[in-house]
Amino acid sequence: MQFFPADYELQYEEFIGRWHMTCTGYSGPTTYTDTVEIAFKKKNASYTLTFPVLFPLVSLEVTFNALKGTITIANQLILVTPEGNHFRNALYNSTANNSYPAAGSYGLKGVWNHDQDGIRKITLDNAGRASAVGIYGFLLRTYAPNSTTAATGSTTLPDFSSGNYLGTTSTYGTTNYRFYNFILTKLDD
Repeated sequence: MQFFPADYELQYEEFIGRWHMTCTGYSGPTTYTDTVEIAFKKKNASYTLTFPVLFPLVSLEVTFNALKGTITIANQLILVTPEGNHFRNALYNSTANNSYPAAGSYGLKGVWNHDQDGIRKITLDNAGRASAVGIYGFLLRTYAPNSTTAATGSTTLPDFSSGNYLGTTSTYGTTNYRFYNFILTKLDD
C-alpha cells in the first residue's frame, strides 16, 4: 500500500492525457486556447507537452516532482534555428519587464485545484514559490548562441516577429508574445 503525505498533489499517470489550455497574451489582453497533450517521457520524472494549434513548433519538457506530485515547466531550449540562434522557452517577470532565458532555478509551478466541483485544473505560475518572485508567464523567443540577448534573425521559421515566436496568435498582432494565466483543465479521454 502506497502512502502519500497530506500535501501530495497528483500521481505521475494522472497528468498524462489531453488538457484544455488557456493563456492570456500580454497586450490586449487576448485569451488563447488549445487542446494540449501531456505525454509520457520518463516514468516518474518528466513528460512532453505539445501545443498542436497554438504553438505548433513547440514541444516542452515538463518535470514531475515525485515527492510532491507536482509539475514544473522551466526555461529550456526548444530548437536551434537555421541561423544558429537558440529558440527557447523563457520565463517572464511582468513587474520587472524582464525575461529569464537561462536561469535554471526558475519554473512555472503547477498547482492542482483538488478537483473542485469535479473539474481538475492545474494553474502554472511561480507566484513567489521559488527564487523568482513575480514570474507568472513565459515567452517563446530566439536568443543568440550562449547569450541572453534576443536574436532577430529567425526569419526562416514561420510566425516569428523580432525574434519572438507568436505561433497562431500572430493573427492578433505582433505584440502578444508574452503569455500569462496558464491554466490546464483535464479533458475526458
